[in-house]
Amino acid sequence: MLGCRYSFNVNSHGILFGLVCCFVGHTTSICATCGGDSVCFVDCSTGRVMKKYKQPGETFYCLAWTTVCLDSDSDKKHKANLVAAGGSQCDIKIIEPNQLVCFEEIQGHKGVLECLLFHPHHPTWLLSAADDNTIMIWEIGLPKGAEYQGKSK
Repeated sequence: MLGCRYSFNVNSHGILFGLVCCFVGHTTSICATCGGDSVCFVDCSTGRVMKKYKQPGETFYCLAWTTVCLDSDSDKKHKANLVAAGGSQCDIKIIEPNQLVCFEEIQGHKGVLECLLFHPHHPTWLLSAADDNTIMIWEIGLPKGAEYQGKSK
């Protein structure tokens, strides 16, 4: 089941802008929203913004979440929620919401990112689409524990 919702409006200058929201993890009341230069993590039970990731100069248009096992965990018991976000800077930021760390930026598109989606059965496969008429599939790899070093291909 897709956990994203979209809301778009036109501002006073006739420019389309939006708010994108998705739930972070399967058993949480935290959702992620993006718009402008920020990705916000909101507690849906209270409506309060708990954390905010800002990227000056960026305008975020899309995000997606996934839950993966940490690469350093041989028992596959320690899981991490990750959020991918992208927009006008044409790259994808992979964010770990608990520590509010952007541990990887994935570059490849030449146009504004418009859509991100993690594969439902392969949580490290990220699909991205941009206004350069391309769709790309990324293997983001598994983060390495507390350092959160990325390994995208």
